[in-house]
Amino acid sequence: MLRANRERAVALLPSKYHRYLHQRIIVSSWYPEADQIELLRAVSFMLPGSPDPWMMMGRIAARGDLSDLYRHIVRPGELKDALRASSALWRTFHDTGDLKLTLEEPARVFAELRGYAATSREMCRVIGGYVTEVASVAASRDVGTAKVGCTLDGAAQCSWRMTLR
Repeated sequence: MLRANRERAVALLPSKYHRYLHQRIIVSSWYPEADQIELLRAVSFMLPGSPDPWMMMGRIAARGDLSDLYRHIVRPGELKDALRASSALWRTFHDTGDLKLTLEEPARVFAELRGYAATSREMCRVIGGYVTEVASVAASRDVGTAKVGCTLDGAAQCSWRMTLR
């Protein structure tokens, strides 16, 4: 999106991030999360304010991952298997933290992220969108999500409660 709207992206991004507009991004490489946040901030200004652009970016990222490279990890209709595989999925993108999704009751999923130092509220919303989409794809149902706890507010872990609709 930033490359497709390069002129606007240049105006929105601090100059040290302009390199991402023309350098090749290698998907198998690690990039700083701080860089990702700055790039997503620019994208967020290009999106409508509703629904929450940060949650939407998380959901879009998960949808892309789950329909392509990681489609074997989370399959529609296989909620329990997907919940067990959520930790492995998290570790493909992060070198800290452990994500665990558990089924609390037939229509409720609890997601907890331990050992991850949240760097911004925006990233928490992206992660919330991502776990929402994982549950939605796995359950083949729409999902409502509420943030339960956040390390930025002093909680021991970030957590979300999802209700399958």
